[in-house]
Amino acid sequence: MSDAFLGIDCGTGKVAVAIVDRAGVHLHAASRPHAADLPTSAGRHEQDAERIIATAEALVRDIPADLRARIAGIGFTGQMHGVVLHDATTKPLSPLVTWQDKRAAEDPAFLPSLGRPLNTGFGMATLAWWARRGELPPQTRAATIHGLVAARWGALDRAPIDPTDAAAWGGLDPLAGVPADVLPNRTGHGVMIALLTPLSATALGLTAGISLHAPLGDNQASIRATLSDPVHDLGFTLGTGCQLAALIPRAQAIALGHAERRPYDTQHDLIVAAPLCGGAAWKWLAETASHWVVDLGRPALPLDVMYARLDELGLVADDALRFAPHLLGERHDGALTGALAGLRLGNGSLGQIARAVARGISANARDLLPSTVRQGRTRVVASGNALRRSTLLRTMAEREFGLPLVLSERSEEAATGAALVASASHR
Repeated sequence: MSDAFLGIDCGTGKVAVAIVDRAGVHLHAASRPHAADLPTSAGRHEQDAERIIATAEALVRDIPADLRARIAGIGFTGQMHGVVLHDATTKPLSPLVTWQDKRAAEDPAFLPSLGRPLNTGFGMATLAWWARRGELPPQTRAATIHGLVAARWGALDRAPIDPTDAAAWGGLDPLAGVPADVLPNRTGHGVMIALLTPLSATALGLTAGISLHAPLGDNQASIRATLSDPVHDLGFTLGTGCQLAALIPRAQAIALGHAERRPYDTQHDLIVAAPLCGGAAWKWLAETASHWVVDLGRPALPLDVMYARLDELGLVADDALRFAPHLLGERHDGALTGALAGLRLGNGSLGQIARAVARGISANARDLLPSTVRQGRTRVVASGNALRRSTLLRTMAEREFGLPLVLSERSEEAATGAALVASASHR
């Protein structure tokens, strides 16, 4: 019985899979760190694309056999700004350059010279940077990482890209020095792009010929799985970065400030505050505190123990300190840095620092989202493992947003959203 749909999410730190049935009921979810980061120079961020693909394939093979036999279609999502070069066989010709990469900002004159607004870490900015240096080999194709997975499993010689991923790259309009034949194939939202090949089916333990659907951006996928009342809900996702999003009609005009307007479906857009450092700031604090313990000559604490202790201490601490979580800069100002303010001789406890970091993450996202978009919203629907596990992060989010916060009913929301899109598009 083919009545289930698989979603694959190739994220910055992990790969996740989720399965839903035709009614959208959640049947399975799992994730695994891919440990794909590559050593590179300061300010750059590259990953091993083959390692990410191998992690995705392993996760699919680990799905119980009875569920694998029910899968009728597959949807794909992932870190939507990044880009990897590949050949006609889907063999990577470059590392995956992720959304955290800063190479396009190394020369302050480079991005303004491109003639349209682009941020460093966006796919088109990276392609233009390669092109300016003559580093686009002949017969090269470009892809998102999740687009590359879809192309490989469907034996496509060029990866697909839908409007959500295209917008995340900074658009696919012609850009000086970037040949048109480098770019992915444009597709519609969620459309079927190929059938699973017998070779891939054997490797994955799936049925050959099931439908593969156009990849979409992870922000849009998460929102699809998260918001049950899009008119009144805000979606708050805490992964490596951070995204606070609201759905609005496409015809509605909004002064964006430093927020982004991203396509969602044929009738709606997302207004998104997308700080570069969300969950990464929380992880930074846990790892830094663990290093301090070791520096003091004590045994290292497991990270899960440290996270739990930070939660306990932060929940009973006061608000003496303030934290600016710009540890990776921001898209609108790469020179911004993190800062801890309010220190005096009588404060600076670990609990106060933990509380300040948790508050700062949510306050930064709130301040980047236009106040006109926040008006009329009645609750925040939260997703991401950091928010699921941390009472402190959830408490500070409720306080800074001034709204009740509920956790998404589904886990691995981006993968689930990709599965839901595949289900809705399946024929």
